[in-house]
Amino acid sequence: MYRNIFILLVMLLMNRTCIDSNAQNHNNMTNRKAVVAGQFYSGDKKTLTNDLTNLFAKAKQRQTDAIAVISPHAGYVFSGEVAASAINQINPDKEYKNIFVIASSHTTYFNGASIYNIGNYETPLGEVKVNIDLCNELIKNNDIFNFNPEAHKTEHSIEVQLPFLQFHLQKDFQIVPIVIGSDGINTPKLVAEALRPYFNDDNLFVISSDFSHYPEYSDAVDTDKTTADAVCSGNPVLLIDIINTCKSSDIKNLATNICGWSAALSLMYLTQDNYNYNQIEYQNSGDSPYGSKDRVVGYWAISISSKNDASFKLSDEDKKQLLEIARLAVETKLKENSKPSLNLDNYSENLKSHCGAFVTLHKEGNLRGCIGRFDPDIPLYEVIIEMAIAAALNDSRFSPVTLAEFDEIDFEISVLTPMKKIDNVSEIELGRHGIYIKKGYRGGTFLPQVATDTGWTLEEFLGHCARDKAGLSYDGWKDADVYTYEAIVFSEKDLETKQNNIAKYYEKLEDNKVLCTLCPHGCILKPGKTGLCNARKNENGELIALTYGKLIAIHIDPIEKKPLYHFKPQSETFSIGSAGCNLHCKNCQNSSISQKSINEHDYTEATPEQIVNAAIQNNCKSISYTYTEPTIFYELVLETSKLAHKKGLQNIIVSNGFINQEPLLELIPYIDAANIDLKCFNDSIYRDITTASLQPILNTLITLKENGVWLEITNLIIPGHTDDLKMIEEMCDWLANNGFKDTPLHFSRFHPSYKMSDVPSTPQATLEKAYKIAKDKGIKYVYLGNTQTEKSNTYCPYCNAKIIERNGFSTNAKNFKGICPKCGKLINGDW
Repeated sequence: MYRNIFILLVMLLMNRTCIDSNAQNHNNMTNRKAVVAGQFYSGDKKTLTNDLTNLFAKAKQRQTDAIAVISPHAGYVFSGEVAASAINQINPDKEYKNIFVIASSHTTYFNGASIYNIGNYETPLGEVKVNIDLCNELIKNNDIFNFNPEAHKTEHSIEVQLPFLQFHLQKDFQIVPIVIGSDGINTPKLVAEALRPYFNDDNLFVISSDFSHYPEYSDAVDTDKTTADAVCSGNPVLLIDIINTCKSSDIKNLATNICGWSAALSLMYLTQDNYNYNQIEYQNSGDSPYGSKDRVVGYWAISISSKNDASFKLSDEDKKQLLEIARLAVETKLKENSKPSLNLDNYSENLKSHCGAFVTLHKEGNLRGCIGRFDPDIPLYEVIIEMAIAAALNDSRFSPVTLAEFDEIDFEISVLTPMKKIDNVSEIELGRHGIYIKKGYRGGTFLPQVATDTGWTLEEFLGHCARDKAGLSYDGWKDADVYTYEAIVFSEKDLETKQNNIAKYYEKLEDNKVLCTLCPHGCILKPGKTGLCNARKNENGELIALTYGKLIAIHIDPIEKKPLYHFKPQSETFSIGSAGCNLHCKNCQNSSISQKSINEHDYTEATPEQIVNAAIQNNCKSISYTYTEPTIFYELVLETSKLAHKKGLQNIIVSNGFINQEPLLELIPYIDAANIDLKCFNDSIYRDITTASLQPILNTLITLKENGVWLEITNLIIPGHTDDLKMIEEMCDWLANNGFKDTPLHFSRFHPSYKMSDVPSTPQATLEKAYKIAKDKGIKYVYLGNTQTEKSNTYCPYCNAKIIERNGFSTNAKNFKGICPKCGKLINGDW
């Protein structure tokens, strides 16, 4: 007996020695090969990519930028859609230092948690880098971690997550793969303690877990909901209680209610009370055409985000439902003296999350009541019910709302982010931050929009809040605690504006199909389908402009950046853009925003009024619709440009020109200047590079010119594609013969980008030859862009005097008024 124990001890010591050696030996690396490819998911790269494309197309949209997700790990035909919804909660454009992929062992019983530190992981999509140095450091500094080869050898739960990450994330990433053994509930605590320094915004955590195993369909639905609620409580004790309850239950065939319980518990110990859990999507294997209903496995997609995460968003449908709840609550109270009965199945998880909110009532534009609360212990929809009734009946500044005036009341809701105590009031951004001032038992708040509505300075904002709301002196805020918060503000009036997201140019066809007539592509869309532009979608037989009021780019630019060299030189323009494009240029410099839909981006909601007011407040004399193609946010451009003209602002479009004549003619009265990309002068090349055809762009140029819009043209010269000098000569001939000799022509230097990253930059000599061709054809104003050259200056076409000097976007116009100071000739432009 002594000998057997001694041998066992020697073997354990040898094994540990080997493990420690592997933890430090970079010269003995062994990649972990894909072992369930061809079983849980396709082993063929092309097929797998197509499968992932389809799964992400069905995935739930991102609600917040997740710091962690819980994702299932079954075969993709069973859990793939839910897994895609989980991974879709991750910001695809963010660069993470590490992604910790944590699973519970399905194949091996062992103590502690095993970290794979001897190589990278492989999938059919390629190699996934493992941060070997960090893995070694974790093993070295924490007794809870080791490397157990058997824990990773056939364990599928980490591997299954990786293709989703490879497909979804746009930046390179490295993982820390951790498999937790099965030796009790203390291990998750120790794992969490060791990983706590890494649980921050720089890193991402992916918890791999399915939920119930093998009960009948209805039992799975109930059990999985109870378990998910326990997980989302953030309270590890509650989850442990639910696990124990399920173990002792008489639910037929229930083997476990959550197979990755130790991984989930580790996450819960990490988050404690500082994070929100969001239930994104649920299915079980019985929902798959390949699964039966009698023995199922449950799958949840759950995201975790910081309570201070400003990326929390409410969808338009969420906002509509909250406003309906507010109105119904007051109406039911007035008519029946009761609260409304709601069908919670119709509401998203956002409406069930715990958020503070204010409900504001207006009548004929005047305040009629406003009451709210912070940090509630009840769901948002319940907060709205209580605050709507309180604002209508219990605001001491007003008499109670009566049923006779109910139809004249407009409802506005402000959903609040958690409050943050600040040390310096300079941190307050007027219009963005609400404030809460507290001193002793006195306290008061102003919503963010109060500063905008009143036009107060920061000191006035603070002073009025201290005196009028908190009951302190006007300067009482100076020795009080000041907190900030943000608000998502929306009203019934906003919803009326939202009707503008119905597209203007389309025809209804049979079977609820629609024909988009905005641009020459003429997309015919079935219900639920989106056009080639990623910006217009058939929703139940209506064409919806997905980009209306949603901006992904807002900047103040020099006018020369558009480029416009003969239109208001040295002025600044308020530039906005949305997502998508009706072309798919292989050389696109803005592909990250132009080749994706608005729902794949963080965006800022803005009405035409807000855009125009922002331009005025920033002393801009014009608004530019740019960055991506203005045609795809046509409705917003049209409404904003109309209002801009009323306010004395000018409008500029920077466009590819691929638009039908009818919508162009409707827009033209409100457009003062345009820069149009004439990408080449060969229809075949045009189609190959851009997916567009040449003639519609030529039609656009002529229409703009004939209707008095100041026009400048840009031609990007791409080596091997659009640099044929004969083609450039033909283009210049057409311009000269069709009345464009006075139109500035910008030859722009190409730099490698997007699908042409292997194409070299345009030689300077080619640009110079194009310049000479244009000048020889009689085009008066020719410029070279994206390069340092004297040919970015403006020269008089009559006496060759240098009139305007440019260095990049910096311009020295010397009070130029449109007349050559040397020869007195008119220089075409809007000066």
